[in-house]
Amino acid sequence: MLRIMILAAILLTSIGAQASNFGIGISIEGSDNHVYIPYMLNDDWILEGSFYYSKRTYDYDEILTRFEEREFGIGLLRKHTLKEKSFSYYGLRASYVKSSRSTFLDFASFGLMLVVDFREGSFASADGYSLEHTFGIAYEVTDNFSIAAEVAWKYMDLESKQTSLGEAILTPLQDSNSTETRLALRYFF
Repeated sequence: MLRIMILAAILLTSIGAQASNFGIGISIEGSDNHVYIPYMLNDDWILEGSFYYSKRTYDYDEILTRFEEREFGIGLLRKHTLKEKSFSYYGLRASYVKSSRSTFLDFASFGLMLVVDFREGSFASADGYSLEHTFGIAYEVTDNFSIAAEVAWKYMDLESKQTSLGEAILTPLQDSNSTETRLALRYFF
């Protein structure tokens, strides 16, 4: 799945670099860091690549936790004109998803009488795919700039691996269904 997403991203950027109906977009909500690369195939269809990256670290004296998430996707959206400067769109986005978590517990911070400073760690990683059915309404502020409100139903299927001190402890499959909403800004060159 990752190879297909990388190939689609390369194709999308090479098409977009040669076309005037290529753009860039961002999600403007606080917790959603998606970047979009839309390409207008014609008046009715939008091909849109996307990527997301997040890295967070939480340090609570004796416990250190790090999260990292990546998502690369491609979507095909059907566009319908509503009024002169507004349109709706719907379609499907498919993404490759990879995430990891590492947690370290520092026993020396608990004030134990240890000769050696000992840290125990646990690690978890997951990768897989997501499918997102999307519906949005956009308003064209100018000929090149639009703002959109989207709602989506997202299905995610991930395979995860967890280890503690180097030994595998669990390999569960994860699947989830959720709804998402976002505000997106898009600019076409």
